[in-house]
Amino acid sequence: MNIDEKILLLTEVYGKSDTDLEAQAQLRKLYSKHQVLWIMEQRTMHAKAKGKLELWFNNKAIFTLKAMEQSTNPKVALAKAKIIGKNSSLISLTGGFGVDDWALSKYTEKLISIDSDAELNAHVCYNFNQLDIANVTRITSTAENWLANNTLVEAIYYIDPDRRSKSNIKGLNAELFSPNVLELFNKYPHIKRNCWIKLSPATDLQWIWKNIDSKATLYIIEFAGEVKEILVHTAANTIAQINLVYVHENGEFTLINETEIMSLETPIDGDCIFYPSPAAIKSSLLQSDELCNMLFLQSISSSKTLFITKYKQITHLGQLKPIVFETDNLQDMQKFMKQNEITGAGITCRNFPLKPDALRKKMQLKENAHYQLFASINYKEKYFVLCMN
Repeated sequence: MNIDEKILLLTEVYGKSDTDLEAQAQLRKLYSKHQVLWIMEQRTMHAKAKGKLELWFNNKAIFTLKAMEQSTNPKVALAKAKIIGKNSSLISLTGGFGVDDWALSKYTEKLISIDSDAELNAHVCYNFNQLDIANVTRITSTAENWLANNTLVEAIYYIDPDRRSKSNIKGLNAELFSPNVLELFNKYPHIKRNCWIKLSPATDLQWIWKNIDSKATLYIIEFAGEVKEILVHTAANTIAQINLVYVHENGEFTLINETEIMSLETPIDGDCIFYPSPAAIKSSLLQSDELCNMLFLQSISSSKTLFITKYKQITHLGQLKPIVFETDNLQDMQKFMKQNEITGAGITCRNFPLKPDALRKKMQLKENAHYQLFASINYKEKYFVLCMN
């Protein structure tokens, strides 16, 4: 079906739910089998779309299964666009479903978006019209073909390479991404002058500096307690620096660079467990003994993902929980909890031989939201720390 036929069918798509059997039977009387399948496919995506892409759903957009799986969270996209900043011209070499384009369009005067999928592009153009986006031009082409015929030296370039192989298996080898960022930089070096690249949260940071740009600035973007992506910026004036970006539920974000982390104020009273955020763990900054000493962090896990500290100002890098009792002996912990009538706690294990459920069973503990028990091993030394939540 062409885009005009699909637009006419949207009245049916948004008219009934996918579980309305009577409506399904009526559809089969009015439309061809192919049309009915498309209507039902759209309807089945609506439950997820309401949560993930609510703005698109409210504006009666056309969805794709790939968009439901791979599209950027709109709050993350807006934070990223704000980091990239205002500009006069931006080239999105990997348009996709267009969530990043939508966010970037708010900060640029003119956005050219490239994607090789003509059918998807028709959907996206329709959706952009529904969203009142007028400054984006979507072009059907591969990134490679478009660059071969266009040289916009002053533009900002944005790349979100497809991280799935031809066999549809998600991979982490950036040389197999489409487009191949390394080949693009070699063949069209002008795009590296101001280029932003979205990479998987599992990408090795040292690999980025070794293969893409030794002076690239990295943004580790976290949302809802999970690292969502790594944003890489290459430009003549960038420096090899890590920034932690915490996107909040209200759409705002907090950005902390490693220079700010290393210049925090003096410590304050109190013994606490410090539980680093996923972004802080991904950054590997806390693997530095020098930084840990500066922040008065005592590692109690060999992976350096759990610490004891007196430094309450470190909360922007993770969670702080006040310590109630700590020991290196499990029996002592059990004795303390029994004496204080603490019958339950949440359990977190780091580099510990037992999983939380197994340790809970061994200690005969119930679930309790008021307390958190941390169990870890750091170079064969055991730590048991009970905290208040």
